[in-house]
Amino acid sequence: AISYNFTPPIFFAEYIGGKPDELCLTSNATQALAMAYHGLRIRSNQEILTTEHDHYSQHESIRYAAARSGCGVRYVSLYDDGAKANATEMVSRLERAITPRTRAVGVTWVHSCTGVKLPIAPIADVVARANSGRPSSDRCLLIVDGTHGFANQDVDVARLGGDFFATGTHKWLFAPRGTGFLWG
Repeated sequence: AISYNFTPPIFFAEYIGGKPDELCLTSNATQALAMAYHGLRIRSNQEILTTEHDHYSQHESIRYAAARSGCGVRYVSLYDDGAKANATEMVSRLERAITPRTRAVGVTWVHSCTGVKLPIAPIADVVARANSGRPSSDRCLLIVDGTHGFANQDVDVARLGGDFFATGTHKWLFAPRGTGFLWG
């Protein structure tokens, strides 16, 4: 008999540059996003900031989390024309939109409607600056839907700077449908 030394969480952890205890295997990115948002400890006087360009599953997970907690939701436009989008402007617009009330920022790494790829590491830097001096209960978390960028970029997900990364694995990793994970 052939014995394989393959444990999915260990494999995925090595692949993304993380640790097995930082991963939760899911059925897809939608389930992973729902887990991230519904696990937030967010108060009614706080908010979730997302973009106008994000995928429906990200917006719906945010909507349900806001309904549960009573928190606010704000949408920011990162660009006016996807063909003319640039990293500096996108980061700047997001930075201006973060307020002391912002508890989570939800972004999609690569927008399926335009193909625009967000500069996640600089966005993570903006969120880190926003956290300067905040108590942990008010810390702003960066939640990334990575579905359209995962496995087609030579990037360690765990080193992008986000707090949570949700993805399915059927796109560029060519895994079967019904496979995904949440890293955090």
